[in-house]
Amino acid sequence: MKRIFLFLVIFVSLFAAQNEISTEMQDEITEAKFESNITKNQSLSSIPPAKITYINLEPEFCDSSCLNELIKSDMLASFMARFEPAKIDDKALLDLYTSLGGEMVLKLATSDKIAVIIPQKIIKSYANVVSNAILSYILKQDANVEVKFINSSDESLPSLQNALQNARNEGFIYFIAALTQNGANIANSLILPNELIYIPSVHSSFVTAPKPNLIFGGVDYKAQISALLAFTNEKIVAFDDGSALAQKLNEYVRMQSNDYYESSITGKDINLNDTLSKKSKFDNASVFLNIPIVKASLVATQMRGFEIKPYALLSTQINFLPNIFSAITQRDRQNLFVANSLNLLDESFLGVGDLFGVDFRYSQIGYSSALGVEYIYTNFINKNASKIFTERVEGSQVLYDVKIYDTKSDQFNEVNSQEQNSTSGI
Repeated sequence: MKRIFLFLVIFVSLFAAQNEISTEMQDEITEAKFESNITKNQSLSSIPPAKITYINLEPEFCDSSCLNELIKSDMLASFMARFEPAKIDDKALLDLYTSLGGEMVLKLATSDKIAVIIPQKIIKSYANVVSNAILSYILKQDANVEVKFINSSDESLPSLQNALQNARNEGFIYFIAALTQNGANIANSLILPNELIYIPSVHSSFVTAPKPNLIFGGVDYKAQISALLAFTNEKIVAFDDGSALAQKLNEYVRMQSNDYYESSITGKDINLNDTLSKKSKFDNASVFLNIPIVKASLVATQMRGFEIKPYALLSTQINFLPNIFSAITQRDRQNLFVANSLNLLDESFLGVGDLFGVDFRYSQIGYSSALGVEYIYTNFINKNASKIFTERVEGSQVLYDVKIYDTKSDQFNEVNSQEQNSTSGI
């Protein structure tokens, strides 16, 4: 029987509809989540570092006896491919696995309890998204796990210390903490060696010297920008709204650009006349819309009013949202490309999410929060449980694919750089 305890001022409703992009408040929330300390002199390469990935093509689990037979037969590649570190307790086999390049395996005490820390004053409406996503997963999987939601109010050092200590006093060692970059760095200083904290909202690159038992579920915006650059020409323009996230996205674009121009749209009264009157800056340019959907739609519309024909419009996960099709007219999104790192999920799980008001197809924070429950549950609480998600954790970071979609029709369609329409202009 599931034991679910709600300890906070968070109201969880089965039928509460969540809309993560409807207000400027959420723009500020997203901004706070993905700040980073990366300096301008870094260079962004589209060539990933070399690595070896072992793919397991055998459906059966290979236990310790099976693995030892592979070693005796000098079949080390098969050994690496079939090794499931979460299910193997043999120290010699684990040592060999890690010595051959396998990921270090966290070994924590057994517990069936997860504490969810939510700084409600900081993440505001995302508090419901996080809690409802977690409950959706638990109910769908019929997971026998105790979950306690703790409202830390904010993510100051004293607040997070108190939240963690309250949970520790009740025997919790597994945590999901919906924090911003600032909170993640504080959590990194507070985590104990026998604990695990999963942070769904931040990428590992935003935390200085992260501890190995701090796991990050934030998407890789740098990788998304790199993938979008395959759809650009040499002339680059980037819009931001003054937020830390938007400025960081601009920085990622700037690292890769020689002919670069950027413009900020701040405040609620948006008048682009002065900006777009510089027509030569925008004509035949690849325009990065590192701004929320409302402002992005205004840019696209007003460009047409100034008879500006951009080479392409591009945006990251922040605008992979279904209402992009109503916010931006079809005429203005013929060359609009959007990056996405969320995979398709089981329809029955999506249905449970709908009951809780979480759309796992588009909600990055909801998707990552549920993934965090699965990571803890299937690796430390019930290793035989089936999985919904296909992502894996490497180096304390959830690894996401990056896919690019066009928006020519009334739905997102995946494309690659070779399929891009060679005709410039929208």
